Amino acid sequence: MRHAIRLLSCCISAVLFTWSALAAATPPNYQGLWWNSPPGSESGWGINLSHQGDTIFATWFTYDAAGQAWWLAMTAGKTAEGTYGGTLIETSGPGFDSMTFAPGVVTRLPVGRGTLTFSDADNGTFRYSLKGVEQSKAISRFAFGPLPTCTYGPQPNFVAATNYQDLWWVADGAESGWGVNLAHEGDTIFATWFTYEHDGTPQWLATTAEKVGPGVYSGALVRTIGPAFSTPAFDPAMVRRTTAGTASFNFANGNAATFTYALDGITRTKAMSRFLFAPPAGTRCGAQETATIKGKVFDGYLEQAVVCADANGNGRCDPGEERTLSGAGGAYELAAPAGYSGPLAAEVVAGQSRDSADSGAAVDRSYRMASPRKEYSANITPFTTLVHLTREKNFRLGESLVRNELGLPPGFLVNLTAAPADGSLAQAVARSVVAALKATPATLDFSSPDALAKVVAAFPPALTDLPQLRITTKGGVPITSKEVYVDATFTLTNPAASVPAADLNGKIRGRGHTTWTMGWKKPYKIQFTNDASYAKVPDFLGMRKNRNWALLADYFDRSLLRNKLAFTLGNSSLFADGLTWTSSGQHVEVTLNGDYVGVYLLTEDIRIDSARVNVRKMSTDPAAREVDGGYIVEVNIQAEVDCYKDKLVNLQHRTPMQVPVCIDKPDEADITPAQEAYIKNLLDETETDIYGRNSLAMVNPVSYADWYLLNELFRNNDAPFFSSDYMWKDTASAADPTHRVLNMGPIWDFDLSAGNINFNENWKTDGCWVSKSPGPPNWIAKLFDNVDFLDLTLARWKDKRQDLEKFINASVATFSRRLAGGQQRNFTRWPQLGTQDWNNYYVFATYGEEVAFLKGYLKERMAWLDRAFASRESFASMCK
Repeated sequence: MRHAIRLLSCCISAVLFTWSALAAATPPNYQGLWWNSPPGSESGWGINLSHQGDTIFATWFTYDAAGQAWWLAMTAGKTAEGTYGGTLIETSGPGFDSMTFAPGVVTRLPVGRGTLTFSDADNGTFRYSLKGVEQSKAISRFAFGPLPTCTYGPQPNFVAATNYQDLWWVADGAESGWGVNLAHEGDTIFATWFTYEHDGTPQWLATTAEKVGPGVYSGALVRTIGPAFSTPAFDPAMVRRTTAGTASFNFANGNAATFTYALDGITRTKAMSRFLFAPPAGTRCGAQETATIKGKVFDGYLEQAVVCADANGNGRCDPGEERTLSGAGGAYELAAPAGYSGPLAAEVVAGQSRDSADSGAAVDRSYRMASPRKEYSANITPFTTLVHLTREKNFRLGESLVRNELGLPPGFLVNLTAAPADGSLAQAVARSVVAALKATPATLDFSSPDALAKVVAAFPPALTDLPQLRITTKGGVPITSKEVYVDATFTLTNPAASVPAADLNGKIRGRGHTTWTMGWKKPYKIQFTNDASYAKVPDFLGMRKNRNWALLADYFDRSLLRNKLAFTLGNSSLFADGLTWTSSGQHVEVTLNGDYVGVYLLTEDIRIDSARVNVRKMSTDPAAREVDGGYIVEVNIQAEVDCYKDKLVNLQHRTPMQVPVCIDKPDEADITPAQEAYIKNLLDETETDIYGRNSLAMVNPVSYADWYLLNELFRNNDAPFFSSDYMWKDTASAADPTHRVLNMGPIWDFDLSAGNINFNENWKTDGCWVSKSPGPPNWIAKLFDNVDFLDLTLARWKDKRQDLEKFINASVATFSRRLAGGQQRNFTRWPQLGTQDWNNYYVFATYGEEVAFLKGYLKERMAWLDRAFASRESFASMCK
């Protein structure tokens, strides 16, 4: 045993492996040899734990009142998480020198109770009440080499095991009453043999057995005396060790060995196997393999940050967790257990860690960051920290929630591979998140359900104040037309950006259908001039740069949220695979010619562009005779009014089933006669294929299914082929085959949805609308006659359902919180709350009630759709 103590003393500082690193993957297993904590403080006694399932069989080797080696056993059952308790048993039996061990002679006497309580996988407390003595000992694992990983399983392959850590006895319990505990670390086995003296009293001996050949370990047997178990303060100096013999273990395989001992002139050989409480289940231990995780820590690159494998996800580098320091450029290399895929944490330490974004100066205040899993990102950044705090296993959903919290658009890249560029929006937002992390309590547990809310509450105003858009028309002229632009200058202020204000030139006109006819808050179309000022702008509130934008007034939607929520959903991971592109929109407060006109949604308009509907743009020259390319069309019952037509160009069309369609792109200035004829013929052929052949061959069914689900969820009044129902296609040579046919989308116009309407009974949460409306011919409704399309749609609803509700609830809460100040100014300017309008079925006096209604409506709607979408039969009876 003395050799083992020396080995422990020289090696323990180098032993960094922690079993808690695997806690996220498997329940903690406490199998092994434990001793008093801190290590070595009471060298001379210990407790061996054989842990299988919810039971620990413990053998405690200590000393009796006379100081002689004495052991007790305990079968401890799990009584609470990390707590095991049982009766302490004193045993007597045949002496170690008996030629034939007689189990029937063994006597077992209850003498007390013991409780093992573990604070983590490497530390705990042993409390015992024994012969009138009550004591408590802090204990930790006995480490003299690389600790193995032990895992309980239903049928471990012990024969193939090469680590022998376990409790061993004579095969099949033939000599029940004695055994040997093996702690196997590296090429050393520390064994405690609990047996009996010549007179049958309990005694134990120890050996440090070194590997001397394949499967063979040998060492000296040591007999020990020491302070009685009841001593108030254990004195290791009183421990005396005497070499009493030799011992060797010869392993034929991982479950069969011979134990040969020579003690006091007696030599015996025993065939042994592992002691299993409930075969074939058991605990198998193995040498820990490590793998290197490489990544970077940054908002700016952070040097001398402490990086660790944070298995419990609390955002701290706890004692025993594998750790390292980041170096130049924030780079780190962390030796973690092989296969580790849990969270990573970085502690940025004031006065120690240095930030390249601050010219390499030491950080002024400590803070912590994290990544939810290595597979998500080995880089640890302010953005990955927020994704971690969402506690979402679906990282794409987590990213969407983070963008919403930060006021960033759906396409904004969150999982960065390098520190953001100087002056970029990403850099400015990251710095604001760091300010919030510095302001949160150092004790914040990143794994707690309210951790994200606490960090968000600490966001600086730059992340919570709405952007501002100031528009000044030339000469202050009013905007009175949807066709004629007015020259204007624009100042777009984003408080989250490092350079908050951008001055732009351009023009503005009216837009929209019903909203434009209202006497109050009006919608607009903006086109920026491609000049030097425009060239300086990297993005628009994080949205991809483009000259063309829409300002949606959301006048009829008193929550100001429906379009924003629908667009964000369309862009999210829940729908983005079916809806290839959806407009992004950011709330802004608008001042027009010095007059504050309220909260608007600055929105990407629908157009063919590499940053929007990314399809092949065709030649505008009729001589080129190009027809194979990208088109966007809109189903619109007002096509004859809103759609362009003259003697040469007619963008209006009615299909054989009288579906009213407007060719949206190419527009009247660009389309050629051949292109016009091509797209009209394509629409007619597609309709014939759907109605005449019940076929999906000319459409992308996934896009139609997702478009339907989103519109049906909102019970969007315009969706059953009334208006704002867009379709598009790309060239026949598009890389993605699904883009070569008609796709449904992009979605548009959700202000009259989610109960915000007083006709067609669309204020109700029950009833299908899009699939069974009595209006014009509706391709969507007809597609449900195809059982494959029906099955696809029902399956996609069920796949999305759980995350859909989480996304909606979180987004409504986030968007309304960000609008807290803006909505007050908006409704002061436009006093609509509590008043009846043409579209209102429900009227609410406060903004909070409007938001609560929207959230409640969608919750009830989802519950009803769950029943409708449960099966083919339920859909047929409720939605056809």
